[in-house]
Amino acid sequence: MENNRQLICFVLNNMSNSKKAIKNGIYGTITQIIIFLLKFIERRFFVLYLSIEYLGFKSLFGNVFALFSVSELGISSIICYQLYGAIAKNDKNEINKLMSIYRLFYTIIGIFVLVIGLLCNFVLPYIITNQTVSWDYLRQVYILMLISTLSTYFLSYRQSLYIASQKEYICMSISVVVEIAFSIIKLLIIYIHKDFILYLIFDILKSVVLNLTIYIYAKVIFTYLNDNIGICWKDIKERRIFFDIKNLLYGKVAGVIYFGTDNILISKLFGINLVAIYANYYLLYTSLRSITFNKYIGAINPSVANFLHSETNTNEIIGLFNNIDLFNHCCGIIFSLGFCLFANPVIYYWLGPENLFQFDIVMVYCIYIYLEISFEVLNSFRSAYGEFEFDKKYFMYAAIFNIILSIAFSRLFGISGIIMGTIVGFIFIAYGRGKFIYYRIIMIDVIKYLIKHIFLTIKFVVLFLITLFVSSSLDFSLISLFYRALFFFFSIIVYFFIEYKINKEFYSLKEYIERVFLQYEKIKIFYKRFNSK
Repeated sequence: MENNRQLICFVLNNMSNSKKAIKNGIYGTITQIIIFLLKFIERRFFVLYLSIEYLGFKSLFGNVFALFSVSELGISSIICYQLYGAIAKNDKNEINKLMSIYRLFYTIIGIFVLVIGLLCNFVLPYIITNQTVSWDYLRQVYILMLISTLSTYFLSYRQSLYIASQKEYICMSISVVVEIAFSIIKLLIIYIHKDFILYLIFDILKSVVLNLTIYIYAKVIFTYLNDNIGICWKDIKERRIFFDIKNLLYGKVAGVIYFGTDNILISKLFGINLVAIYANYYLLYTSLRSITFNKYIGAINPSVANFLHSETNTNEIIGLFNNIDLFNHCCGIIFSLGFCLFANPVIYYWLGPENLFQFDIVMVYCIYIYLEISFEVLNSFRSAYGEFEFDKKYFMYAAIFNIILSIAFSRLFGISGIIMGTIVGFIFIAYGRGKFIYYRIIMIDVIKYLIKHIFLTIKFVVLFLITLFVSSSLDFSLISLFYRALFFFFSIIVYFFIEYKINKEFYSLKEYIERVFLQYEKIKIFYKRFNSK
């Protein structure tokens, strides 16, 4: 408990990092709610006025371009973790040097992606099956989406400076305005013209306007910014850019293969229409995760980086790690159980029964959701450091086993098998990140951490099996939705109440959250009134 109090004092007294994190989290939540609602409406318009096949193309090509991102070589991660140190020291000359290097690399990479993208246009017939549109039309769609991707390479690199400086809320504010304006235009295009090509053209314009606005406004916020200063080979060499690229490249390639192949496998093995249905579930999960979880966890990552790069003792680091880790476990349970109970009913009312997956697919996806969220703390701490050579082989193992097992399991279990392969691959990623943290940051055996999570996972499995029984017993009627919600809130409250009574770490987490949020006077006043009642 004393270690936790020391940790809280450190966080509250250094650079107002927790306040900035909360501010970014609040802005992020509001932004993502608005964007989610716009996507929700847009997806409904797609189903009503355009072919679901177009959604499949959009999702598939998004995965293909994700594979192209391997050419990024991890530059953003390398520059970002170096920016953390430069910003902490207020070294403006170093910041400008890093941004100039960033711009140079991204220009070269953008040209490379353009060439590779044009060449890959000729392999589309090998990954798309059961399409009904002509190949000429399909290639037009591909080229337009390629242009949209390219706009990010030439304009978006300054966003890293916002993130590292914990001013991401500015990007979010700009994003909301642009998203609302262009979403209205795109909805009108779908409704009036029913033209997918015209829709994609305005999608490109949205991307350009958004990135260009953020790019220009950076000069207003960071008045010292001058990323056109001269750089030479010596500047790149001194910062060990190519050394880090060499070590990070293995993990980058493996990560792209791991995260970017599910839609490609589904398209090749099961057809483009099932890619569209899978994309609906993926959109539902990622949107809700972005609204609630991602923005707060993403907002505290710069704080974690500043915390780790400061003169901090091991006990303080362990305290912060354990609090975030337990918080992620709680979020993993909430998201997984919620998705199990409500994913199919939401899809049913949103897009219609023809867009539903079988329950076994949803069940396996829920397991992946829990694992991904509950181990997110490993990514938060890992991303604050360099030394990319340490865990690169584990990403490669994850990619290899994901591809092999996804194909093998798909023969036995269909789309559920592809997700199973992804789950097995994720275990390698979690182990590699955990091993790095415990050997490089906290110096504690990773096995202890895994044993702890085995017990947490066993508790999750018990609760999840009960949830599966309840969910499979209910239909999609309104009264059943009420029963689902009642069970969800009751089970979550009971679980956390029991854990709070028997697990001292839950009390430590509660104290940490209270101290951080009670920095805000309005929250403090509300909290005191609530406690008095």
